[in-house]
Order: sequence, then structure tokens, then C-alpha cells
Amino acid sequence: MYGLETTRRLWQRLHADRQLRCLCDWTNALEIPHESTFSRAIQEFAESELPQRLHEALSGTHNKIA
Repeated sequence: MYGLETTRRLWQRLHADRQLRCLCDWTNALEIPHESTFSRAIQEFAESELPQRLHEALSGTHNKIA
């Protein structure tokens, strides 16, 4: 969405972009986890397919009958 190709770039952008931090519920850059912790969390999200499941829940696609 933001054209960030790596987790590191996202982490760096979060430190520089107040609006993006607010979207993630961090009011200031000091609240952002250490890069290694952040990277592990992103990996766990990807493996658990959390973003896809969240999208389905929010869009209601899992409740639609084909």
C-alpha cells in the first residue's frame, strides 16, 4: 500500500510518519517496538494469515454464500 518493500522500511517509516504511527495506535516513535521485535511480529502475522482473516472479517466475505 505504501510501496514499502521491506519490514525495515516500514519500521523506519513508522519512526518518521506521525499519521502512519497513529493508524497503528502508537502516539509517538518511542512506543514502536525494537526493529527485531517488530520484524518477528510481522513474520508471525504473515504466517498466521492475520491480515487476510482480518480483511475477511471486516468485509464480511466469510459470511457470504456463493
